[in-house]
Amino acid sequence: MQQMWGAVVWQKIKRPRLGDLACKLDWLDAIDIKNILRQRQKGELFGEFALRTGLLSSYQRLVLLGRQKLLQPRIGDYFIEKGILSSSRLDAMEKALREHNRRYWFTRDSSFGVAAKKKGY
Repeated sequence: MQQMWGAVVWQKIKRPRLGDLACKLDWLDAIDIKNILRQRQKGELFGEFALRTGLLSSYQRLVLLGRQKLLQPRIGDYFIEKGILSSSRLDAMEKALREHNRRYWFTRDSSFGVAAKKKGY
């Protein structure tokens, strides 16, 4: 369990910060970021504050969150870095998981899954 928590913390530390991503897209500048970090309430997320104060639109926030998710390292890379798994073993595990999810998705008994199967998703 401790290794999993370590992996989660590692992934969070390695993920690109929302403010940095917003700066690269010229949606925020360094002064905006400093103000957000200084003025947000305790526990309030960066993107929530920026949205609430009008510094970012809902669309911009969603784009930034999607980009952040896309650019963060795979959590499995932590286990490779620590020597717990080899790269080939992680790739095999990911392949098995994708296959499991594909089978599960098309055989589960839910209205959404059935609709997706009928539409060919």
